[in-house]
Amino acid sequence: MREVSLFPHNPTKCRSVDSLELFEDTENYGQRLFGYIHPPKSAFYKFAIAADDIAELWLSPDSSPEKMKKIAFVEPWQKIKPNQFQLVKNQESIHIYLEANKKYSIEVLHAQAEKKGFVQVAWKKSQRRNSQYTIISSQYLSLTKNYIYNMPGYIVQRFRKAGHGLQIWYKKQKENVPFAKKFHLLPMLDQKYLDDIKSKCRYKPPSYVLQRG
Repeated sequence: MREVSLFPHNPTKCRSVDSLELFEDTENYGQRLFGYIHPPKSAFYKFAIAADDIAELWLSPDSSPEKMKKIAFVEPWQKIKPNQFQLVKNQESIHIYLEANKKYSIEVLHAQAEKKGFVQVAWKKSQRRNSQYTIISSQYLSLTKNYIYNMPGYIVQRFRKAGHGLQIWYKKQKENVPFAKKFHLLPMLDQKYLDDIKSKCRYKPPSYVLQRG
């Protein structure tokens, strides 16, 4: 997804979700989930991600998205199935200390090729023996405060407290006509931006174009 020139702008659609668990009955798409996570108690936590085909989990040491680092990921050849959070080592993060009453910027990148896709993010408290991973629900999630969608007529609900899910950036490749087939629909540049870029000359047909006698 990061190789797409428009990413992360101009998504096909935007919406909020109520947990870090998404199943899509489609193929050939990419999505970005982002917002804040609010730990219920101060403790060491471990995160895990499961997805088909490829996904990355990013987390910040505070509320700043600029400080986020990749803490877990899955690759397409690892064939992860739903609720498999400990199949391969790279699925799980290290032990990360989070404080209660603080919010941390979190982001998920997910891309799916063929067949149905899914992505799940779970966590558990590290110090509890035999503790099981649980999907992160909206109880511990909130939207980014001042994010504005680049979509006409879309009204953004700017919730600032936990309990309202995350924004999702979604791009379905099959819904997007190849650029070569739709570039003519883009607005024309104003002529003032083109003046004096190149020297002007009178146009005449090239020599290989046959002329009528």
